[in-house]
Amino acid sequence: YSHLEKILVLAECKLVRSGAEPKFFRDEINDFISNKKSYLKKFDKKYTWVKNNFEAVCSALDSTCVCGSVVKPEHIKTVIITYYPSIVQCLIDAHSCVSLANFMADYERAGKWPY
Repeated sequence: YSHLEKILVLAECKLVRSGAEPKFFRDEINDFISNKKSYLKKFDKKYTWVKNNFEAVCSALDSTCVCGSVVKPEHIKTVIITYYPSIVQCLIDAHSCVSLANFMADYERAGKWPY
């Protein structure tokens, strides 16, 4: 949660090590997008759950007192972070999908949530 930007961030990190051969690209695309239990489909379910339970989530965050202020986000932002650059970053449109290095560089450059 970002008090200054009034956003709730739903992020998921995936440890994938992409290969340089098309076979590895195919496997990664399958894991992230094509498979019936793909990472993207699971992440979509989590996002839908957070949207449908928005007030309960905010209340739960309030009860932890770790945010330092009342949790009142105006938007939910999403990101899937891979530890290494991945071919799927070019194929996922529904949520931001970036490597950890790109995320840190984009955040530093923007000085706020970059996506």
